Amino acid sequence: MLLTSNDISFLANRMSLTEERAFLLTEDENDFNLCLDEISKNEITEEEERILKISLELFARLIVFQFSRPYHYNLNEGAYVSHCINIFSTIQGKSSVLLEVKRPSEEISQYYLILLGFFEKVFARKILTSPNFYLKIAQRGLEYSNRKNIADHIYQWIEILRKMNEKYHFSTKILERIES
Repeated sequence: MLLTSNDISFLANRMSLTEERAFLLTEDENDFNLCLDEISKNEITEEEERILKISLELFARLIVFQFSRPYHYNLNEGAYVSHCINIFSTIQGKSSVLLEVKRPSEEISQYYLILLGFFEKVFARKILTSPNFYLKIAQRGLEYSNRKNIADHIYQWIEILRKMNEKYHFSTKILERIES
């Protein structure tokens, strides 16, 4: 994950550390995830001035950790789902997304996971087949990509994403990012 100086400043403030020490904690992915998990135990509000300045990448990971806590998933699963949120705009920016049914790629699976979690209503209006059809494609692609743990919990992850979107309007943030 690429962090901005505002991200480091936010982390330092939340952990009561210097920015240098906070930066050092980001070097190891497991340590970093543990720190973010600890930070996410406290309520995160968008009104907080420092939150408004952090990157979507960091914000997404904090909120994914917060919303997935009741499910007791490991932090690597949460980090992966937050990664899917962050790459969605890259995939969305392409002129078209191919429908891969037989052996869907990991990229297509990530795309459908976020689409079903954040844009369910729009998606349902624009497609002819059931959203469940695309959910199965996403699940199969995650299994092919050695992401069986995410595939096994795909229904719960979509529900987590929907709750996140309801509270923090991720779909709007993503659309703003695509348009900029």
